[in-house]
Amino acid sequence: MVFQDISLSIFAHFPSISIKLNNLSYYEYPQDSTNNDELPIASIEEIYVAFNVIDLIGGKINVPKVSIAGGSINIVTYADSSINLFNAFGKEKPGSITVTEDIPSLVTDKNYESIPEVKDSLESYKSSKIDLSVDGLTIQNIKLSCINPALKRNSSFKINELNASFIYREKRILSELNTDIDIEYVRFPERIILNENHINLKTSLSFDEENNNIEIKPS
Repeated sequence: MVFQDISLSIFAHFPSISIKLNNLSYYEYPQDSTNNDELPIASIEEIYVAFNVIDLIGGKINVPKVSIAGGSINIVTYADSSINLFNAFGKEKPGSITVTEDIPSLVTDKNYESIPEVKDSLESYKSSKIDLSVDGLTIQNIKLSCINPALKRNSSFKINELNASFIYREKRILSELNTDIDIEYVRFPERIILNENHINLKTSLSFDEENNNIEIKPS
């Protein structure tokens, strides 16, 4: 990841602290090993993030504002089905993941719970309370490209504006979403499936993790 400059504001809106990055580029591999013709995963003109430091000290992640403006995102799927974004994070492609044992059986197996380290980890997991809120996420003027050279499939979307909020608290997720997106094209080898279509979506939903219940409000 490389960026032109970074600015940090600590006292202007305390207890909120803000970070601003300009002209950020994020590549699949380190820059010194990047081919000159490699598309960056993301090339963003400006990223702004503000978070509440007092809440963070208290164990809550409160993000009043996140904004991403200008630039492009390129998602590339290779012939071996690996994806550049997953490669950048060191993740294996989906097809190579092997499950050797049923996960619930590991969690409930008394033999594992008898091991102090495992027992402590399980208790910590069960008692942990995640409190995450993003009051305002804004994405503007971002071009999203999805490319699969091997299958000769590619698509292009223009995110004119996307506004969202997200809260995860007490095993419930609350989210609102409002989008203004143009589908420039969705192309398969022989023909274009979609071309110059517009999507405007305004919706809100809630998800109850304990009851596995999702509710979508009138949208």
